[in-house]
Amino acid sequence: MAGLGLYDTFKDYIQQQLKIRRAILSNPRSLTVTEETSESESNVATRYAFDSSNDFQTTNRLGPEQFFAYTTEKRCTIRMASGVDIEESAKNGFLRDNEDFLIGQELARQYILEGGVKDFEGKNRGGFTQENFSSTGAGEAYGDANIRSNADDGYGIVPMPGIKSAKINTVSKEGALREATVDFSCNNRAQLEVLEALYMRPGYVVLLEWGWDPYIGNDINIENNEFTSLDLFFDPNSDFDILSKRIIQNKKDSSGNYDGFIGYVKNFSYKVREDGGYDCTTELISNNELLESFKAGKRITYNTNSDPTVEDNFLYYLRSIQKNLQKAGDEYYLEFKNSEAEKRLQAEEQLKARQEEQFNIRQEATNNTFGSGEERKLARLGDALVTGVAPNLATDRTKESSAVENKVRELNVIEANYLKGFNEIIDLIKKIKKGNIKDLP
Repeated sequence: MAGLGLYDTFKDYIQQQLKIRRAILSNPRSLTVTEETSESESNVATRYAFDSSNDFQTTNRLGPEQFFAYTTEKRCTIRMASGVDIEESAKNGFLRDNEDFLIGQELARQYILEGGVKDFEGKNRGGFTQENFSSTGAGEAYGDANIRSNADDGYGIVPMPGIKSAKINTVSKEGALREATVDFSCNNRAQLEVLEALYMRPGYVVLLEWGWDPYIGNDINIENNEFTSLDLFFDPNSDFDILSKRIIQNKKDSSGNYDGFIGYVKNFSYKVREDGGYDCTTELISNNELLESFKAGKRITYNTNSDPTVEDNFLYYLRSIQKNLQKAGDEYYLEFKNSEAEKRLQAEEQLKARQEEQFNIRQEATNNTFGSGEERKLARLGDALVTGVAPNLATDRTKESSAVENKVRELNVIEANYLKGFNEIIDLIKKIKKGNIKDLP
């Protein structure tokens, strides 16, 4: 399968889940599950053996609960959370009077999108608010000013915003890189302002999660899907690596019925509806798509005085970074710095300075026809030093110093093709970061 990417078999828990689903759909009269655990130096693997050979028995038949849960009751859950923090300055214009407390990550927590948005207690909203604000404290689906559903801007009360659908694709041969298109709706301009600030700015970090709820575990029990990585996503001490490990663990613990990724907003769009609401779309890319943008392959470089060279594209970009940031001339100069050779050059420069001083004294004494005997004596001494020793030392120092400078300059020359590769990387980062790059050489 060369050239088609890297492939591996399904994880054990995925294979077991597929067997469970096949067994449920085949609706056998009996199903025996035997758990087998094997330990190795790296991990502990659990396998399940299935025996449905007694299909013609009339007793101990598999109950209808699993069949109903898998074929009818289960539903897809989608959750999207923003990594945007709101600054204090947002109180001046962006946030409303009742939203002054939504500073930092609180606004993002308030507008975690699912089929709707949860209330402050993390429960599903429902019903109509009789006043601008929730009368129960739990939050209703219609009219709650806490989610900008209240009557305003010439419109009546509106429902909460929420996700309508999501499409997740893999964009690499190995299936490791993902992109998603999430369709969601908001129902007035006030809600659009918030969702635009959280989910419709290229480069912003977003967590996307999805799964089946309820699901059938690998032990054939019906489970509610309560897995999430939101707690770590909003933890200021967390990072991409910690989040990725949590997502992988949740996938394993849910028998493959949960998945997600952390990514960036790639693009967005929205259009107004006749009822005054907005249909919005946000495109996400996984956080490791930067490497995929280099497009693994081969690159041919045509040289003037030699045959063309063929180079792996990925290695080419790595070498471009290395040759631009780790210049051989700089390393040579750092090795030369504070070395015995530099100390000798410094001593020679100091001696040359003294000799030039004596030379100036001689010049003054020679130009002064009324100079004293002592001045003429110093002039003769300075003349002897300059004409006898100084020229040779100055010439030697100049040659050696120029040799060091030329060596540094020669080693720091970057081949044109690697300079081009480095500029391509800079352009790619600028595109993702919208031109905001700091601390680059």
